[in-house]
Amino acid sequence: MKLVSIPDAEVVHLLTSRGTFGQTPSRIYLGRETAGHQAKALLRITRTLLGRKRCPTVIVDTEEVLRGPFKSSARVAGILGFGKLGRDHFHLLDDQMPLRWDKLSSFLEKHRDSRIFFLGSTFMIWQHIVLAARDDGRQFDVMDAVLIHGGGWKKLVDQAVGPQDFAPALTKRFGIQTVRNDYGMVEPVGSIHS
Repeated sequence: MKLVSIPDAEVVHLLTSRGTFGQTPSRIYLGRETAGHQAKALLRITRTLLGRKRCPTVIVDTEEVLRGPFKSSARVAGILGFGKLGRDHFHLLDDQMPLRWDKLSSFLEKHRDSRIFFLGSTFMIWQHIVLAARDDGRQFDVMDAVLIHGGGWKKLVDQAVGPQDFAPALTKRFGIQTVRNDYGMVEPVGSIHS
């Protein structure tokens, strides 16, 4: 059933959920006013973590995800929404998914006097930062950093990974002290909690 409270011509964004476990994906229709309210709420909440200045941003994903079949997903909505709060965006993964460790080191060195903003899907961060850093024996010291992640917890169930494991692993490998979870349902995009 299509639930929409504005004329089709006023829809500026259509977000879809993943439809996890075979459910029908949710379809969320946003008008300009609602999208604006979400952006303002996101900005106010995030400023408490990042401050008023835009921070250099590491996106734990590929640039391709913004153009591919996921472009209307909550995953991409999170990247685009939170990404507006950062600057000098660096996508940590190339299109084949390997990490660009050397480029990450260069990026962190270039911005060593700035707070660094990491953002991405919970699963992508666990798989492509925490486990990859562990497997490669990588260690970084990014003490002045904020990491916001969302969605993807269901993909970690079989690995028995929960919030009690997630943040400590990022602190151990990257020194990141501030880790916040963006409640990842497509319906209330931008609701951040610890």
